[in-house]
Amino acid sequence: MRVRILSPAERELLDAIDYYNAERPGLGIEFAREIRITLNRIKAHPYAWTKIDPTFRRCPTDRFPYSANYQIVQQEIIVVTFMHHKRHPEYWRNRIS
Repeated sequence: MRVRILSPAERELLDAIDYYNAERPGLGIEFAREIRITLNRIKAHPYAWTKIDPTFRRCPTDRFPYSANYQIVQQEIIVVTFMHHKRHPEYWRNRIS
């Protein structure tokens, strides 16, 4: 399956990488690596992760307090958000058309 990351999710990812690098040099790179691992887990087992509604799933990272929220449309995994666990859980829903 192909993974597509929506622009708002990509912006969230880049902002989080910048934040972690500001906290400690290199930590943002570690976060980006963790996101890559998470996306590979989703690709390997797209239906294994927790359903958060009838069409969306959430796959948490192992090390950081983030999850990838995504949906599967035909043969494509669409990542809608990389959500920090302390954010309001529904903020990203306005991205869905």
